[in-house]
Amino acid sequence: MVPSLLRFIAALSIMAAATAAHAQYIFLDTNHDGECNAQDFPGGATLDTVEVWVDTSKNADGSPAVCASGEALTISSYELILESDASLAIVSWTNDRPEFIFQEHMELNGSTTWVGFGGTTHLAPGRHLLGRAGYQRTGTKGCPILLIRTRTATLPAAETKFYSQCLGAGLDNYIRLGVDFFDTCSAFVICDGTEQRTWGWIKNHYR
Repeated sequence: MVPSLLRFIAALSIMAAATAAHAQYIFLDTNHDGECNAQDFPGGATLDTVEVWVDTSKNADGSPAVCASGEALTISSYELILESDASLAIVSWTNDRPEFIFQEHMELNGSTTWVGFGGTTHLAPGRHLLGRAGYQRTGTKGCPILLIRTRTATLPAAETKFYSQCLGAGLDNYIRLGVDFFDTCSAFVICDGTEQRTWGWIKNHYR
């Protein structure tokens, strides 16, 4: 590899739930194919927008998602926390769900974003594009990291969660990352001038 080349690598970070309560899968995508994998982050690419998707019908491994109380795993609103290190600035969010017409949150605080949109329409269980985050590099050095967070200290009220017909663990119809589902795929930006990072290495290292 060419020294100082920036390679964008998707790091699959999957934590298995202690019990099979509810499940969904939330992930980042850059090449517009509705997947999160090594093809999203080719060497030499420039990160400017990242899509955020959720699959309310399947886990990351393709197995069916289940609502313990028996209702459908629909979605009628979302809240998201996206967080990067100081090498990236979060500058915009575009809602890509026309059914969710109400903006509930829009906090863009440099490296941290908390956004939320909702509506009265419940989307059927399945894979849905939620929106796109816009980013800018804030310097020429460093290896930026971009993560989907459950909570963040900078915005204590923020959560990553979805409103559903499924009751959820809190019995309030919110399905929460880190409580009701655990499967995520977040993007790491790796400077590979000193050591090669393959897709397999990253996937195993950050499990």
